[in-house]
Amino acid sequence: MFYPQVNDNNNSQLNIDNFYGYNHTFRPSLGEFYDMTNLTSDGFPVMSVRPIRQKVVKASKEIRGMIYTGGHLAWLDGYTFHYSNLWSLSLFPLERGISNKVTSLDEPMDESTPTMWEEEQLIEMGGYVLIYPANIWVNMNTREAGLMGAKYRMDADTSVVFSMTDAEGEAYRNVTASDSAPANPTTGKYWLCTLEEAKGLNVYIGDSWQPVATTYIRIDMPGANLDELFSEGDIVYMNSAYVPDINDGSQIQKVASDYIIVIGLLNTTTPITEPNSDGWRFTVERKIPKYDYYCVAGNRVWACRYGFNLDDVADYNEIACTKLGDFKNWTSYQGVSTDSYAVTIGTPGAWTGAITFQGKPTFFKENTIIRIYGSTPNEYTVNEKECRGVQQGSHKSIAIVGENVYYKAPGGIMVYDGSMPTMISTDFGREDIFFDAVGCANNSKYYLQCVDTHGKHMMFVYDVQYGFFTKEDSLNAFRFSSAMDGRAYGCTKKSIYTIGLNDSELMVERETYNKTAPIEDRIINDEEYVTWSAETGDIDGMVVGFKYLGRISMRCYIPLKSELSTEISYDDRPFEKVGTLRGNDEKTSKTLTIFPYRCDHFR
Repeated sequence: MFYPQVNDNNNSQLNIDNFYGYNHTFRPSLGEFYDMTNLTSDGFPVMSVRPIRQKVVKASKEIRGMIYTGGHLAWLDGYTFHYSNLWSLSLFPLERGISNKVTSLDEPMDESTPTMWEEEQLIEMGGYVLIYPANIWVNMNTREAGLMGAKYRMDADTSVVFSMTDAEGEAYRNVTASDSAPANPTTGKYWLCTLEEAKGLNVYIGDSWQPVATTYIRIDMPGANLDELFSEGDIVYMNSAYVPDINDGSQIQKVASDYIIVIGLLNTTTPITEPNSDGWRFTVERKIPKYDYYCVAGNRVWACRYGFNLDDVADYNEIACTKLGDFKNWTSYQGVSTDSYAVTIGTPGAWTGAITFQGKPTFFKENTIIRIYGSTPNEYTVNEKECRGVQQGSHKSIAIVGENVYYKAPGGIMVYDGSMPTMISTDFGREDIFFDAVGCANNSKYYLQCVDTHGKHMMFVYDVQYGFFTKEDSLNAFRFSSAMDGRAYGCTKKSIYTIGLNDSELMVERETYNKTAPIEDRIINDEEYVTWSAETGDIDGMVVGFKYLGRISMRCYIPLKSELSTEISYDDRPFEKVGTLRGNDEKTSKTLTIFPYRCDHFR
């Protein structure tokens, strides 16, 4: 830590009593630095060095995603889901078949086949961690995992049977199928009208025929174990040629091991048998659409997608959500409050990010912020605001610090409080252009890693409390995650680090792990010390023409085994070393006094 003080030749003292961070504009104000590395506002009002980053995870395979949940860190290491050092769950299938209790994140299913690295987005919903776009769920309480989607395809030498039944799967008795009503009916007799314009099932009650409000079709698939794949209420898609009305999204009313019941009408009282062959096999599938970005709000998963979908042969520019409390069903439209929801958005352009803010799903394009208001599908309203949104490729920069959202926009870094966003990165200067930002919150700070036009990774930290930026060296992390205990984590493809916090508990936890871990898996901290630097803006004494200052004094506290070297540049010439201070065993401050040459300006 240090305080700089400047005395001019008239011995009038100018104290820089506060540290005001990074300012890359043409003329930084007094107390601000034009450039810096590894400095933090932790010691405000003086400048201090950032804490050592601790490696807490050393992965044997490439890390594909990370989230902080339930008081612990969770991450994907290849095909394995890890929950801190408490337990791990293999997501690689033990065997092929209809079971979806354990599933792979990749195709092909053979783990020995090399596959390309693909990042997965992990989000929380209740006691589950949801993994997209792999569409896998992990139950954090039971330690089970499975596919969100499900598909059963019958064997070629079997047949599927469709029959008209009641809601419990029992066949109707006393049913007559005809174009006209049966003569001399009795109470409780059924008539299936087969006329195309009036087809339906009717029951004779009192002295008249009354329509049966809901009719059902039982679909038998022997040996299918359907109850391991599907649940009541699931929306499924089928491919029957004989009963096409059920194909495009039917809700399962009841499921058993070898049959399901859906709402529908057969135009015959005789069961329909549809044989499978090598060229065609009956299929039942719970589909999970592919979206661009996800968030959880109101006990639903919300998502957005834009572009052309080859599978559906359709153009999309929409926001959608799942059924209430059910992350497996996106297309349940039964006219009830728990239904799924989807809306097409007219604003053009790709989606650039999503987050839940103030309890509302919030979606971004580069020039628009769109929020969904309401609590049920019939109440949902779309609010669009034309303003600077999230930059394309910077969707991972969105983070909530305190009560506001921070993100990287095409023109700079923004803070959004729910009304209109405001830029906070004017100190960066006009020549600094950044892309592919990744960010997170850590207490009252916003961490942001981004890439400049030269491909260099840089990390900036915005202190919300004091309103200024500091600059640190980059981890080259592809994702950050905040923790409720004040920690933040940065994830590279092989390691996970804590940032912004030097926690002794983590050191103890790591040493405990190392005692039992194989030598090749033990975690060795990459950092033993932190190298830092700070460069002032031009110091010209605020006087026109050549002049000289009496002295510059820097009062510093330097820990043991640390040193501070000072260099000075006159009139933009190369820096030259003017002195070094070293720490000792004494907890005391030291002062370095510099007598600058006469010049127009110096740094």
